[in-house]
Amino acid sequence: MSFNLSKHIFLPLVLVLALFATSCNSYQKIVKSDNWEYKYNKAIEFYNKGAYYKAIPVIEDLLVYYKGTEKAEELYFYYANCHFQQNSFTISAYHFKNYVSQYPYSDRAAESLYLYAMSHYNMSPERSLDQENTYKAIEAFQVFINTYPDSEKVAEANDKIASLRDKLEKKALENADLYYRTSNFRAAANEYLNILVNYPDIENAEEIAWKALKARFMFADNSTFRRQVERFEETLKVYKDFVYKYPDSKFRKEADGMFEESNFRIIRSSYNHAVLSLLKDREKMFRATINLYEKHFPKITDQRNAEEAKRLLEGAYFMIVKTNYQLAQNSAKQARSKWYSKTINSYFNFIDKYSSSKFANEAEKIYEASTENLNKIKNG
Repeated sequence: MSFNLSKHIFLPLVLVLALFATSCNSYQKIVKSDNWEYKYNKAIEFYNKGAYYKAIPVIEDLLVYYKGTEKAEELYFYYANCHFQQNSFTISAYHFKNYVSQYPYSDRAAESLYLYAMSHYNMSPERSLDQENTYKAIEAFQVFINTYPDSEKVAEANDKIASLRDKLEKKALENADLYYRTSNFRAAANEYLNILVNYPDIENAEEIAWKALKARFMFADNSTFRRQVERFEETLKVYKDFVYKYPDSKFRKEADGMFEESNFRIIRSSYNHAVLSLLKDREKMFRATINLYEKHFPKITDQRNAEEAKRLLEGAYFMIVKTNYQLAQNSAKQARSKWYSKTINSYFNFIDKYSSSKFANEAEKIYEASTENLNKIKNG
């Protein structure tokens, strides 16, 4: 007796296809049926069996038919949850949010709000990607906790928030470290400081605060003379906060060094900025240097920096003399008398303080020329 293999394979395949065709025809009859109670019962049957892909088209028809009825409320929840169970979280987020808005007093409102949060939670991507859904999930879980504080889901919601915030903490820190490594010190400093504000309980807060100080210092150090004064002032503010919070920090010695250097650099940067400023602004700028010296010099302990700061102060007083003389030389005739008088006054102010200055001879020549020119003007 011969065995026909093809016959034994062909017959079961025909039966399977026939069953599939019958099933498809049966489902299409449900979808196209005008018997709404029948369609409703089949939709609930599909839903309860977990056949969400079958339930969705049927429920869509039912929502139109039962619009404005109690069944619509029930069906809309099932519809949103079908998408959630199918991992269509963008769609489920939209419909759960809409459900809570339309039916805020429904028995399913709390569950819908929680599943709205879970939709965004499930769409929260790895740290390297955009975290919009992470923020939305945190916000939604927090709204859930505030709205339903007695819910058994509150503890779980808090755990979800903690895990999401941990992700954001790590991402923010990675971003800040990347900014620093690529010498984008301004962005690095801002990011480190924002981390400390947004995540006050973060691990290694002391090290992050130290990194913020270091980045702020490097930002100032790499700035132009015109910007360095204000940016080293900002560094001092960050230093003050750092030592207040961590007076015994392992980074304290390095932090103190930056404090010392920042005070000195404020004086030096101000002087250099004044040298490069327009002639009409120069006297004002050198007087600003003198004022900054009075404020910051007492905080300088390094001898080399202290000596350099003194030389800059001496230079600032001399440059005021020189600037006033240049302004007199460049002024219209009617204004020269004022500037020569200012030159003479600034000379006496300088020579009283620095009679042995290396600039004394040049200052005296300026004084003599100013006196002679002023006398000529007075004598006509």
